[in-house]
Amino acid sequence: MSRIHITYSLAIISLVSLLLAFYLQIEIGLVPCKLCVWQRWPHVVNILIIAIFLTLPKKINILITAGLLNVILGTLLAGYHFGLEERYWGNVFSCSSPKDMEDLSPKQLLSRLKSTPISSCESVQWSAFGLSLAGLNFIISCILSLMWAIKFYLHFLIYDSNSESQ
Repeated sequence: MSRIHITYSLAIISLVSLLLAFYLQIEIGLVPCKLCVWQRWPHVVNILIIAIFLTLPKKINILITAGLLNVILGTLLAGYHFGLEERYWGNVFSCSSPKDMEDLSPKQLLSRLKSTPISSCESVQWSAFGLSLAGLNFIISCILSLMWAIKFYLHFLIYDSNSESQ
């Protein structure tokens, strides 16, 4: 697989992951928790990095490093969320309602709670092949991390060997 195929594959994998998440949210009606929404951002950033990568080849060193760090952080976030769902550890983030409810009357609070969908970060809403969305995203993020690591290794190995020969 050539380096450009790896680049396009990285973008396609992130795009399909985002499309699946939005499909399940909009069409199926799943309510994402806070961590589910946070897990989408590394995929968005991945697509942006690749778009810049394809248009600005002079910034390749920075972009390859940024891409690798981005997907590593995404993998850590997905792994943390999967661990919450599997009860490996407790949650350190708040996955509940907003904090601006302190000054509301009981009637206003009840009205706000009825209209606000709340999804717990610890509960699995949907699964495929025995894995939750967070588990699937963890696997996908691991694959993306491996692909960026290969791209990083190949680029800097070739870059170093070309710079030494000049």
